[in-house]
Amino acid sequence: MLNPWIYGLFNKLDNLKFISYVGNDGFPVVLPVIQTQALDANRVVFALGAFSEELRQIPAGVRMAVFGMSFDIETVMMRGEYTGIQRVAGIPSGVVTVDWVYNSMPPVPQQIYPPVKVEPVREF
Repeated sequence: MLNPWIYGLFNKLDNLKFISYVGNDGFPVVLPVIQTQALDANRVVFALGAFSEELRQIPAGVRMAVFGMSFDIETVMMRGEYTGIQRVAGIPSGVVTVDWVYNSMPPVPQQIYPPVKVEPVREF
């Protein structure tokens, strides 16, 4: 799921990262979580330091989008389930299990996980 390029993008601490989910009132909630890092091949984790009050209000089980962007304008969008606050290396952290990844950059902006079957074009 999270390939080496995505690991690099998310594990560089000065890259921009945001989470978004639909709140109980039906409106989107967007929070900056620059401290987000890739935990393993299918999870990202963010510490609760900045915006901790808002982050602690996120209900476990909610579908969430995670967006990462470098200052070179490299971007990736991921979606998954927020599994709640867990201790990671002894630090209370929010964990998102990723099940969908979209590359929004040229040369081929497209979904990259789960893989999309490539089919030949037969009709224009």
